[in-house]
Amino acid sequence: MADWTFQYGVVSLGAIMHELIVSQVIHVPAHQVNGRDESIHLDPFRGERRITMAGIIQSNCAQNLRDSINSLQSVAYGAGAQLRRLSLMDDRFIDCRMVDFSASYVPGTAMLRADVTAAFLAPHPFFTGNTSYTSVNCAASSPFSFTIVNTGTAMTPATVTFQPRSGSGLGNVTLANLTSQQTFAMLPASVIMSSTNKAVLDTASYTIVDSAGTSLVQYISGEIFRLRPGTNNLLVAGSFCNVEVTFNPRYDQ
Repeated sequence: MADWTFQYGVVSLGAIMHELIVSQVIHVPAHQVNGRDESIHLDPFRGERRITMAGIIQSNCAQNLRDSINSLQSVAYGAGAQLRRLSLMDDRFIDCRMVDFSASYVPGTAMLRADVTAAFLAPHPFFTGNTSYTSVNCAASSPFSFTIVNTGTAMTPATVTFQPRSGSGLGNVTLANLTSQQTFAMLPASVIMSSTNKAVLDTASYTIVDSAGTSLVQYISGEIFRLRPGTNNLLVAGSFCNVEVTFNPRYDQ
């Protein structure tokens, strides 16, 4: 059985609930991205996931059982809209809030066992994995190809940092995803940077800024793409620069 942990103080549903049954409902509207139907690759920024856990909590002390129930109730009715982390095993998590909680003592158990149901709502439908990081160097007029493996099961956003090398500025740069046949470009001359500056592309929010936080969106063209599940073959070319790609894989389960 999967190890579910709700990180709120010392409350761990996976540790205290027995005969645990977990049901999940995902709602993601069908839509298109860049003219292509991406419905089969659920969009991590549309839709929501509702997780319901039902099981039994028990104790050899009635007071301890009441304390556990009261602690869970305080999370459900006292945390408001604040997001908390719900972890599945050790390699993925989802940020959500508890939206419902109920408990009833099992008859004939001297208040040592209780049936419990807890419901959580996540504002996006995917579990998130641990951070993955890749860094490559690109020489002018010498395209460099590299591979990123997205171990997730869904389209995944990434943060891409273009850092000029010492003694050179950052001008024309292109980054292509040969797997999805999409290319992002930063226009030449218009966005020349010193070696102490950098450009940070956030494909989750569709923004690109320099070190001072100034938007560079007027200097870009092409498609801001996400990483597809599995192997992504990337090609970077143009200005002397270091390229760093950071992402957290997304999972359906």
